[in-house]
Amino acid sequence: MVKDWIPISHDNYKQVQGPFYHGTKANLAIGDLLTTGFISHFEDGRILKHSYFSDLMEPAVWGAELAMS
Repeated sequence: MVKDWIPISHDNYKQVQGPFYHGTKANLAIGDLLTTGFISHFEDGRILKHSYFSDLMEPAVWGAELAMS
């Protein structure tokens, strides 16, 4: 079995090349830190535990459209 998938973590990420896109309604600048622990815009009382991003533009656009709905 060939293992060519390597999980990405805060300690293991330097081999991954950008750019990366994140669909959000937040007003972010290039280089701003994306982090969890904030209140969800989709469900009252829910704290966000995940941050999703993509190296493709289309999923990020979809995420931004979803965030604005």
